[in-house]
Amino acid sequence: MAQAKEAGDTRTLAGAVLGLGGLAVAVLVVCWQGYMWLKTGHWPHLTLISALTPVISGTDFSAWLVAPQSWYGLHSATRFLFDLPLFLWIVAFAALALHTLLD
Repeated sequence: MAQAKEAGDTRTLAGAVLGLGGLAVAVLVVCWQGYMWLKTGHWPHLTLISALTPVISGTDFSAWLVAPQSWYGLHSATRFLFDLPLFLWIVAFAALALHTLLD
């Protein structure tokens, strides 16, 4: 019984840390974008794909993202999702982590 309570406490703590940390990162991303806009007059368009490019470059997946040879509908949906602002993805994953607090 005590081990189950400890596991629940650990899960709650992990959800809180990931959720609140994710929200803090999302705020920092938007603040950095605002800073760059104030400095340069240009709003940096940070998307999920811009964050993942260093990780996936040179892979078959990145080649498919650039020039699909099949699965055109999936490509359109994937591009739509990957072109969403990065802070929205961070907030979504933070909300998912915080959701574990309610379970």
